Amino acid sequence: MAKKVRIIRPPDDLRRRAVNATRGLNFDLTPEEIARIETAVHRSKDRFVSQVAEKLKALRALHLEAEAKPELRPAYLNQLRDDSLAIKGLGGTFGYSLVTAIAGSLNDFVLKRQSVDPPQLTVIRLHIDSIYVILARKAAALKPELEGELVASFRILTAKHA
Repeated sequence: MAKKVRIIRPPDDLRRRAVNATRGLNFDLTPEEIARIETAVHRSKDRFVSQVAEKLKALRALHLEAEAKPELRPAYLNQLRDDSLAIKGLGGTFGYSLVTAIAGSLNDFVLKRQSVDPPQLTVIRLHIDSIYVILARKAAALKPELEGELVASFRILTAKHA
């Protein structure tokens, strides 16, 4: 016999804290609060670029090792999964939607992969190099049609080498 579903209500004090403007988060932000948040995000943008650049530099070094030694490729793929997901998650926050799209493409490409062959390593390198170029040129945005073409090209490339 099936058991009845029982709904457990959260304690009222948690609900009050979640919506209380003095103790919890106020969802009606003032223009001053919005400006403060935007300033904080803008100041963090340079730090984001330098952190991603460091990740990409490390991935490039790992990539060269993985090309030379196939036994290192599974560990390299694990690192790629972690780093591409982190870059994907933060790119849009700092105005780099194209970085997010390319990092997402890379993450999708390596997500369930246990090994890669040389052509697939080339696909990975192209993703890494593209993100690096976008950040190096400080190109937070390209013309929308160019962004679309670039993302579509990566989609075709990853599908071809899936």
